Amino acid sequence: MQADRVAEAARRVALADNIIIPNRRAREAHQRFDFMRTRVRGASYRGAPGCLLVGPTQSGKSTVLHTYQDRLNSPEQLESHRIPALMVTLTAHQTRKGLAQDILRAIEAFGYETLWWRGTEAVLLDRVQTYVRKLGVEILMLDEFHHLVDSDRGKVAASVAETIKWLLIEAVAPVVMSGIDAAWRPLRANPQLAARCEPAIQLNPLDPTKTEDRELFRDFLSDYLVEFEDLGLARNATAVLRQATVPDCIHESAGGVLGEACNLLKAALALAVLDGREEIDEEDLAAAQESRRGVFDPPGRNPFREGLSAVRRAQ
Repeated sequence: MQADRVAEAARRVALADNIIIPNRRAREAHQRFDFMRTRVRGASYRGAPGCLLVGPTQSGKSTVLHTYQDRLNSPEQLESHRIPALMVTLTAHQTRKGLAQDILRAIEAFGYETLWWRGTEAVLLDRVQTYVRKLGVEILMLDEFHHLVDSDRGKVAASVAETIKWLLIEAVAPVVMSGIDAAWRPLRANPQLAARCEPAIQLNPLDPTKTEDRELFRDFLSDYLVEFEDLGLARNATAVLRQATVPDCIHESAGGVLGEACNLLKAALALAVLDGREEIDEEDLAAAQESRRGVFDPPGRNPFREGLSAVRRAQ
């Protein structure tokens, strides 16, 4: 019986993992990417723009990139041997050669033989430029951009930042650079690269003192829990929002980060299913918060048990 519950909990959480909720922040980011692509197509000068997409872990950066890639890379585009949006996840301890290899590996995932492991740094960078132009890449999205800052020494990989500047100067493609707060450092260390970038898109934690942020958080939560019910994950999912201070407790527990709110709800779902129940209750949320202690900010505080903070009570 318990093994069956474990399997069912895993199945439901996996379904919840695939829920993607459109929101204002994602739409605004996509509009900026559209602007960058259009600007390059209509430009009479050499060069392409860059843009930094920055926010804490679980703020939705990768989802913004993935959904944009999925929107542009239609089956028709891929069948015509085009990759309009190319998303690349940068590896740690980044180098110029590593950057080229990461881009070529991302291209190879679409079925092209890029020989990313073969060649000198110069040969690989030349191969990147050839493939990007040949495949009609209209925007290059570099995720985990903070990997340009060495995690051991804290030193910025200046030569990699220079290579990205070269990609923009040569108008190879507009470049989105996505990462956590450390992603600012390569741009601050390279004013010429920063000068070629659009204003940064910042996915800061949603502020409970701002009406607009509170509304965005509640709208997101409402849409997310509707999907919970539609997928049969929890019968009372939307009723959670009608439980007095629960939505505000979720906001506080998640530190205003949308992805952390989703993780909290998925953890509560797993606890309910493991207990043989079809509904999530406030105790599940409290227990889920305790099981994830140390992830949220401030760490260790549990508003489901201790009540809302003074800031939240004032709203």
